[in-house]
Amino acid sequence: MERSIVGSCQSFSIYTDFNTQDILDLIKQFLASCRDKYELLLTVTNWLFVLDEFFGQLLESSSKKRESVFPKPTFRGTLLRKNLNTLSDILFEDEAMVFDPEIELKDEVTSIYLIRDHGYAVEYHSLSRAVSEKIERYKANPLEMRIAFIPGIMSSLDQFEWDIYETEQGNLFRLKDILIEGYRERINSFLTEVMDKSPDLIIFPELSAPIDLQRSIVQQVIDVDPTMVVIPGSFHVEGQYCGTDDQEGQFYYNYSEIYTGNANRCKLFKTHPFILKNGTGFEGKLSVLNGCDSIERIDIKRKLRIIPTPIGNMAIIICVDLLIGEVEKTLVNHDVKLLIVMALTGNPAGGQFELQMKQLGKKSGTTVFICNNPAFGSVTTTVYFPIRHGIYQGKERPALVETIGEMLAKTE
Repeated sequence: MERSIVGSCQSFSIYTDFNTQDILDLIKQFLASCRDKYELLLTVTNWLFVLDEFFGQLLESSSKKRESVFPKPTFRGTLLRKNLNTLSDILFEDEAMVFDPEIELKDEVTSIYLIRDHGYAVEYHSLSRAVSEKIERYKANPLEMRIAFIPGIMSSLDQFEWDIYETEQGNLFRLKDILIEGYRERINSFLTEVMDKSPDLIIFPELSAPIDLQRSIVQQVIDVDPTMVVIPGSFHVEGQYCGTDDQEGQFYYNYSEIYTGNANRCKLFKTHPFILKNGTGFEGKLSVLNGCDSIERIDIKRKLRIIPTPIGNMAIIICVDLLIGEVEKTLVNHDVKLLIVMALTGNPAGGQFELQMKQLGKKSGTTVFICNNPAFGSVTTTVYFPIRHGIYQGKERPALVETIGEMLAKTE
């Protein structure tokens, strides 16, 4: 039966446009010839796999214009292009892994697949051609890709300039700046040292770079090597400086301007505020945080950014967004294989963070890279590998540059 289906399908040239109605008529002929429900199920299953391979070949032979239609909204959900030969595929090449059954079926697909649009809205952002061609060279061995983490030099939360608003329900807080003398110049100096090691991806942590510093970081990279992808940290930024239509002083966001080789930046907004539960141990001007809950005073935009790369879909999020169920659902639906997290947390390798990383690893084989701000903890670098649930931890500051393979070899 499958051989008959394949032969009929091959009668349509994959190098030219084909008549959709002819394929539908052919499918109907096969379905009409089924004698019972078992033969019907077998026929449908065979057609699904044959069409999957057929459309995969069609996409491979087509122009870039045809590929650009994905993601494609449809009546039943969104069609997505499957990315093959990802970092996850390399990691699991010689490993027997147990996945969620629904995800395992999706992993059998080689061309396109449908999602039901559960979770948050998603905006896709592309790499430039030069960056994409550079990363393409790692498809044979993505473990050779070099990642730079620049957690910086902060060591205490009182090195921030705080705005704290006391209310009957607790405190609302926002950060205005970083008070370390010569901070911007020192960060730029660390970046120069890192770029000498030719990383492919540079990551700064959450609340490490006010918007002027983010833009300075990106420009410094462009001037040296515009094929480096830069995630320049985040900070509390007034809406009018985020390219939104917000009026002056009306909205603030935890915001990052990510460089992917294109003139247009990938604009990332934190989707959930951090809540400091029943603060303790704060002194001086921060003692007001003791004995009550304090909430990050930011506005939110609940849309995730996903960047297709030659080694898998990459998403970038900010700290506690990792712990949100709807975020997880969205990342799994969109087959994210590389997740970058800018964080400011006391334990990026354990607790809820560890549990959530393992969930993503189990459900879709996601590798998670965390760059953590040392203002709130000693661990500055965490990488979770879904293979054997291995976790790499580093305390290096102000910077670390290693290949993915080097970090994998040091997992615990």
